[in-house]
Amino acid sequence: MKIKKNDIIDFLVLLSFAYFPSFIMAGVRGKIFTAYCLMVYILIILNYISKNKNNIPSITYIIAIMYTIPLIPTIIYKNYDVIDTGIKVLLGAIALSLLIKDNLTKKPKEFLKKCMIFWGILVCINIACFFLYYPAMDPNLKNFYFLGNDNGSVYETLLFLFLSILYYTNYTKKIPMRFIILLLYIFAGYIYVNSGNGKVCTFLVLAYVLIYGKNKKISKVLNKITNYKTIVIIYLIIFFSLVVFKNKSIIIDTVLDILKKDKTFTGRTGIWELSFKYIKEHILLGNGYENDIILINKIHQVKAHNLIIQFLYNGGVLMILCLIDIIKKVFNKTKNSPLRIKSLISLFLLIYFIISIFDYYWYKFNLLFFLLTMFYFEDYKQFVRRDEV
Repeated sequence: MKIKKNDIIDFLVLLSFAYFPSFIMAGVRGKIFTAYCLMVYILIILNYISKNKNNIPSITYIIAIMYTIPLIPTIIYKNYDVIDTGIKVLLGAIALSLLIKDNLTKKPKEFLKKCMIFWGILVCINIACFFLYYPAMDPNLKNFYFLGNDNGSVYETLLFLFLSILYYTNYTKKIPMRFIILLLYIFAGYIYVNSGNGKVCTFLVLAYVLIYGKNKKISKVLNKITNYKTIVIIYLIIFFSLVVFKNKSIIIDTVLDILKKDKTFTGRTGIWELSFKYIKEHILLGNGYENDIILINKIHQVKAHNLIIQFLYNGGVLMILCLIDIIKKVFNKTKNSPLRIKSLISLFLLIYFIISIFDYYWYKFNLLFFLLTMFYFEDYKQFVRRDEV
C-alpha cells in the first residue's frame, strides 16, 4: 500500500481516538496530546456541520446525551478536576460518530482498510512490548504496556480483529494466512502476560477464523448461535451469575482454573459490591466522574471493572438507557444485513460484552468504534457497489 498525504492525515485523525497509558503521556506530553485530540475533535465536528448542516444522525444526538449525563453530577458534586476529561470524551464521542458516518457512507473500503492498518500497527507494537522489561514504568512490572496493561489493551486488539475480518470477508472474500499468523502472535502475547480477557478474546476469534466457512454444518450452527437474542440472553445469564448473584458452578470453576484466576476475579467481586453501594445512592444520574483518590477511597480501585456497573456508577440509569437505545438501533439497522455480517457482528459484540464484565475503561472509544462501525456498515451492498464503480 503506497502511503499518500491523505493516508497520513487520516492516521493522525485516528490517533486522536487512541489511548496511551499515563506513563507515556505524563506531564507536558499528556497536555500536548490532549490539546491535539481536542483540536481534531472540534475540526471534525465543524467540518461535518459545514458540509451537512441538516444531516446529523439521530444516533449522534443519543451519544451526545449519553456522555453529557455524567457531567451533570460531576459538576453537582464539584469534581472539577475531571470535568476536562469528561468534556474531552464527550467531544470525542460526537466527533467519532460523525467521522465514521462520513467515511463509511463515502469510502467504506478505503476507510476500513486504513482503520485496520492503524489499529493493527498499535496492537503489534503493544504485543511486542509485552516481552520487554521497562523498569521506568513500574519496577514491580515485568512488561512494557504500550496501550495500557494486559487486560486494558484487549479492547484495541478486539477492535483490530473485528475491522480486519469485516474487511477481508467483504472485500477480499478470503482471510489471508498472514492474518492467522498475526492472530497466533497476539494469542501468544496474551498467554505470556497471563491476561484472562486477552486469552479468551483471541482464542474465540481464532476459533471463528479457523472454523467458520470451512464446514457448512458448523457454520449453520454458528449462524444460529450468534444472533442478537442469543447474545443478549447469554450476556444476561453470565452477568447476573457472576456479578449480581455471584453463583459459582463446576464450569465456571474449571474456566477459572484454566485461566489461572481466583474466585474473586482478582478482587473484582469486592469492587462490584462497593460500586453497587454508591450506585444505589445516586441511581438516576450516577456519581459522575471522579478522580483516582476519591475512587480508591470509595471502591478501592480507580474503576469499577465492569461496563454496566461503570455506566451506572458514572451516569446512573439514564446513561444505561442511552446505551441500550444505541445498541437497539444497531440491532435494528443490521437486521437485513447478509447472514455472515450479522453473525460476525453478533459474535464480536458477545465477545466484547463478555470481556467487559471483568474490565472497562470509560475514557476509551473502542465500544463506540464497534457500535458505530456496525451501525453504518448496514448498507453493505450499496457500499460495495460504490467501491466497484
